[in-house]
Amino acid sequence: GKLDGELGLELAPTKIAIAGGSITLGGNATLVAKKLSTASTKISLAGLDLASLSLLAGRPPKVQGSLSGTLDLTKDGLVVGFHDTAGHELHKIEIASS
Repeated sequence: GKLDGELGLELAPTKIAIAGGSITLGGNATLVAKKLSTASTKISLAGLDLASLSLLAGRPPKVQGSLSGTLDLTKDGLVVGFHDTAGHELHKIEIASS
């Protein structure tokens, strides 16, 4: 049928265990008259082991350590947050879409 009104979409928060840590993602979007009105997605990385990620990619590990952080994507831009192993934010970068 026709889609002339408002349609809301949601991705329920989903957690995936991988590389000794986890990736969590979730988001939502709204279409109004078939055009994207709002959109938001959050991706969280927690304790991903860099050596394990290398092996998953079929490459020998070159570094040791772990990766944690967040990516907040919206229709208007991107915010990247870098975190230490305790979850404290170390740095944040904001990028506006053009």
